Amino acid sequence: MRIRFFQAFFITGMLMAAAMPVSAQTTTPPIGFWRLNENTGNEVNNLGTAGGIGYLSNMATTSSATSGWNPSSISGAGLNFDGLNDVINLEYPTVFNDMFTHDATISAWINPISCNSLRHIGGKATGGPIGFYLYASNGSCNPRIDVHHSGTRATYISSANSIAPNQWNHVTYVWKANTKTAKIYVNGVEVSYTHQIPGSGTYSSDALAKLTFGNWHHSAGATFFQGGMDEIKIYDYARTPAQILVDFANATPSLQPVTVVREASSLLARVQVPDAAEGTYAEYKFKKVAKGVWNIQGLRIVDVTGLSAPRILNNTASVWEYAGFLGVAGDPPSPAINWGDFGSGHGDENVTSAVIKVDGIDITALPVGASRDGSVLTIEQAMDTLYPKDPTIVVGTTTLAHTLDANGLTVDQTHAYVPGYELYNFYTALLPTTGALDGSGMNRAQIGTSTPRVLKYDGTVYDLNTIADSAIMYSTEHPYAIKMTLPFGGPNVNGDWSNDRGAEKMWLYDTASGYAKVYTNWISGGYPNRVPAQYSEHQTHYSVYLRP
Repeated sequence: MRIRFFQAFFITGMLMAAAMPVSAQTTTPPIGFWRLNENTGNEVNNLGTAGGIGYLSNMATTSSATSGWNPSSISGAGLNFDGLNDVINLEYPTVFNDMFTHDATISAWINPISCNSLRHIGGKATGGPIGFYLYASNGSCNPRIDVHHSGTRATYISSANSIAPNQWNHVTYVWKANTKTAKIYVNGVEVSYTHQIPGSGTYSSDALAKLTFGNWHHSAGATFFQGGMDEIKIYDYARTPAQILVDFANATPSLQPVTVVREASSLLARVQVPDAAEGTYAEYKFKKVAKGVWNIQGLRIVDVTGLSAPRILNNTASVWEYAGFLGVAGDPPSPAINWGDFGSGHGDENVTSAVIKVDGIDITALPVGASRDGSVLTIEQAMDTLYPKDPTIVVGTTTLAHTLDANGLTVDQTHAYVPGYELYNFYTALLPTTGALDGSGMNRAQIGTSTPRVLKYDGTVYDLNTIADSAIMYSTEHPYAIKMTLPFGGPNVNGDWSNDRGAEKMWLYDTASGYAKVYTNWISGGYPNRVPAQYSEHQTHYSVYLRP
């Protein structure tokens, strides 16, 4: 890992909008990432790959309007700096020594009380002409970076009023070691400059200096930062303009691949698409449907930078998790009221408990408009299964769990029944997609190794009675695809297809209603092929990926 960075640099800020193309790039996590979400105490944790702890100096260890913790910062909690002597000391972590001998990027959210005087965001120096300084302002609301060398000191100063006081500004400093040059970005857009002076000679080592935020040095004079600071990141490479926009969007998919956003009537769950441009997410929409069950109600591709419009892969209310028909053993097939749908999206199930967690922390009560990110989202539900003919009768129990992580979405389900009931046409997994007439959805489907089918949305049925452990939907008009996998090779956790007595094992229904769906049947056929309702466990995995 290449990690050396500091010479002398100072930072200021600015506010602008951005529009630039996003190109695919490797998502490499920051070596330093201080979320500042602790909200108590005098320690701050580095969530980046380098790890380690920083310490608050001269700052309150509880919430304070001027010095110490701010519970309502740009992204959760953050810190307020009083401009007198407040700093974060990161001591002498060797991993951050001499970072500016290589490419590097440093970014932070800042909310300066005033920026009409010299104020520093951070640095790594001892007071002499060594290391780097980051200025929040050079005196005119203009970020600056200085990087000391044996010859010429690199100095880059933005134009006046590049940042705004008393509001949040995202400031990024990008260093290129081979040319000894820097760039400054505010709110995702590169600033204009009053000074652009490349460095010359060798970098003046900062190995004996502390890494500090809130000033350029832990005990320097009257240049302490005053205002709020949050989401500090250090990368040991030069971030691209598109990647800087990802940081501006408060996303760190390399460390927190999953983001959850609460809407008024839905939950948006996003996971970084492998090998896609950083900040490109597959976004599953979860909604409470029949009887209050959370299940999948849509899928799209979103770019958190906002540079490209969302691409809808599925926008139907179609069931993904499971569905079946349930009745009393021995009931005749007629009248039809003797039998009825049950399932995650069909009703005839009452939710008895539902818990939503991110990295094990309960976020069920997440307010509308709030978001959380992490490594794993789980939605765990328990339900009473009701008799469709008389929903006042409980005939069994169901558990349904959705787990979203960097590898995709896994759906687990269990079903148990009291004696005396039967099932037929029980679908344990489904893969639906929206039409592709606008080039957005999918226009191809393939079950296992069978022939890919062109989706025409004309009501045709394909590939009845196919035994396979996967199916995919994709498009010839865009690079995204979704794969449904049966991890055990069959519709239940024993890989068992034996209850499927008809010609419906796995099959494709290209409906005339603008969507298509791959069905996985565990129990199929009509009333004559019904089987006793007994305990079963099932798992399905979904992953969105880029086609080669």
